[in-house]
Amino acid sequence: MLKRFLKNEKGLTLIELLAVVVILGVIAAIAVPAIGKIIEDSKNKAVVSDALQIINAAKIAKANNPNETTFIADGTKGNATTPSQELDDYLDTQVKATTTVTYTTGGKWEIDGHTDLAALKTKLGSTNDPFSTKPLEEELVNFLDGKTKKTTTP
Repeated sequence: MLKRFLKNEKGLTLIELLAVVVILGVIAAIAVPAIGKIIEDSKNKAVVSDALQIINAAKIAKANNPNETTFIADGTKGNATTPSQELDDYLDTQVKATTTVTYTTGGKWEIDGHTDLAALKTKLGSTNDPFSTKPLEEELVNFLDGKTKKTTTP
């Protein structure tokens, strides 16, 4: 009876198991880099979204203080007595570093000191910097929409 039981035993051969392992390896080799790219892109878009939020808050502060051209966000919130404190009050999130927003001639905005945005610009490379040819907010929106062509440096 034991011989008959062992004879009818069904299972996977070593070759079949190896084939399954190889197929899973190929799928993993394709999926892992794709997921990494998605995560990196979403981090970049979060930085750009933060920068747009800073610019929009600066526009509101500028509307309330038309003679001012420089606003500094350093995370101090409360009763605004200066344009810079007003900018901080308009921001929903804490600024990670002291960020200076400047309204330049021609209606352009510049952001200095925002460490994540500076790191993103460096990663994109100075020759491929998508934030240099048009007004900053327009380029940031284009970046979020995926319209700006960018190449990352190795």
